[in-house]
Amino acid sequence: MSDLSTPFLYVGREARDTGASIKIALQHLENHFYLCLGKTGAGKSHTIRNIMDQLYGYHTVQSPRGSRPPTFHVLGYHPDFDYSFFEKSGANRNIGPESINVLDLDYTEGDASINILAPLSDSESYRYRAIEDFIAFCRVAHSGIGIVQEKYLRDILTPLYGKIKKSEDRYPNAKDLLDEIYYIKSCLGNGLNGDINSGLARLREKRSEIERKIKNKEYDTKGIEEAREKLNEIEGEMLDLFSTLVKQDKAWLSDEYFANMDVRIVRSLEPLVAEMVRPGFFTRQTSKRPLPGVINYYKMDRLGPAHKKLLTHVLLSRLYAGAELMTPLDRINMPFAETYIVADELQYIRSAAAEGGPMDTIMNGSRKFNMGMICGGQGAEQVTGPMANAFSLKFLLAQEYAAYPNCEKYFGVKKGAMQQVVPKKSAMFCGAGAKTLVNLFE
Repeated sequence: MSDLSTPFLYVGREARDTGASIKIALQHLENHFYLCLGKTGAGKSHTIRNIMDQLYGYHTVQSPRGSRPPTFHVLGYHPDFDYSFFEKSGANRNIGPESINVLDLDYTEGDASINILAPLSDSESYRYRAIEDFIAFCRVAHSGIGIVQEKYLRDILTPLYGKIKKSEDRYPNAKDLLDEIYYIKSCLGNGLNGDINSGLARLREKRSEIERKIKNKEYDTKGIEEAREKLNEIEGEMLDLFSTLVKQDKAWLSDEYFANMDVRIVRSLEPLVAEMVRPGFFTRQTSKRPLPGVINYYKMDRLGPAHKKLLTHVLLSRLYAGAELMTPLDRINMPFAETYIVADELQYIRSAAAEGGPMDTIMNGSRKFNMGMICGGQGAEQVTGPMANAFSLKFLLAQEYAAYPNCEKYFGVKKGAMQQVVPKKSAMFCGAGAKTLVNLFE
């Protein structure tokens, strides 16, 4: 553990002039946002791991059990944040195997899940927020979702919370929502209310089972006679149910919240919600959870780009909302970050940085909730103006020639200076009043 009285980030030594060491006092930073840009092989991931190792050494978070390190949430687009990679790069002075909590979000072999419909607090306002966040995630997955579809989702989800909570004492997930959509579609499509529809399904199942046993000659003579009598009883019960349906003449619908819904729009919700169910990482039953004071590593390296993008939006949204909820008034705007988000793939972060997106919210409001961020990208061509301004410390490692204009545009580093950067050794360091070529972590 590092000395808490002087928490600083050691950057390295000046590559020119004096060769003086560069240390940045953490409490004096405008924010705890660090940006590492470099082409493949430039040492970007190595730089990020070394920054993490230093920050993890400071027990700057006060908890009821005493001081502890900050909590990290690593969005694992690539498989290079397992402990073995920290060990190989020498970034294990403070980080050990026990420091990393792996949350595998793989399609079939994953052991973790994120219930995007679970509110962060059991209150009506947070349930409303969970519903709105879910609809926002649907927009990410399906850009063509319409206003009426969004309204139907709200109308279905609002009573579903009470329904699931009452029957199973838990929050609904995307699978529960899909089942409710199937139920509504079935009711609206064939005029059956829930009791009649489920009753017929049970009778059909019983009938099929008896017919199967008769066909396979599983009954003796007496058993066959009893089975045929049972089939007659089942057919009679089915006729009674249809008779009840005729008598009701769909009057039951007046008591249902979905009475006036258009079945065609309900059907259109199926593929939207099914996409949230199919991957498994939103509905999987698991006890694995992120933990405080450790490095929570959300493995998604085996997922496709569309699901990495979706999970980026989900995780950024929920992590920000969690920090907002859990930060007491007397701990707002502390000098050190208590939570860091790590994302070594700027293309997904950039998609979430559009106006109103979760990254946009984090860039503009996370400082008071003691959140920091460490981002990596292939080069300055992936950066926007607002993103460049949001990071207090920038590490410009070796980059492709096409990125040089943006290095000058956003960071004031000219082409000649960038050409002096040596892959896996040095970087142009910008921040805390400095702009200099540095041999990293020497």
